[in-house]
Amino acid sequence: MDGAELVRALRDLELHYDPKASGVVLDDALDQLQRQMTVENVTASKHLEVRKLAEIVGLKEDYASVNRVCSKLVHPTSWSVLAMNKGTNSFPDARDLLFLYGVGYLAQITIATREHNTKQGMRPN
Repeated sequence: MDGAELVRALRDLELHYDPKASGVVLDDALDQLQRQMTVENVTASKHLEVRKLAEIVGLKEDYASVNRVCSKLVHPTSWSVLAMNKGTNSFPDARDLLFLYGVGYLAQITIATREHNTKQGMRPN
C-alpha cells in the first residue's frame, strides 16, 4: 500500500508541475505494484498506520513519545535549540539519548526478526 501511495503522490506532483508530462514510468510502476498486490491478495484500501501497528505490538507509548521527538527533528530550529545551543535553552544530551533509543529499538527489531525467521522463515504470520 505504501508503495502505491508513494507512486501516486509522485505522479500527482509531476502532473502538478508539468500537466503535459507523460507519466508513463510512474504509471508502469503503479501497474506493477497493483499486479503484485493482486498476486499477494492485498485487499487493504489504505496503508496501515504506524500508530496502530505500534499498539498491536505493545509499543503504543513508545511510539507516541518517539514520534513526537522525531517530528521535532525535521524542523532545524527545534534541533538547534535542543542540541546545538549553549545555555539554559539547550539539551546537548539529546543526540546521545536519541542514538541510544535508536540502538535499543534496532536491537529489539533484530531479535524479533531472528526469532521469527528461526520459527517460520520469511513467511508472514
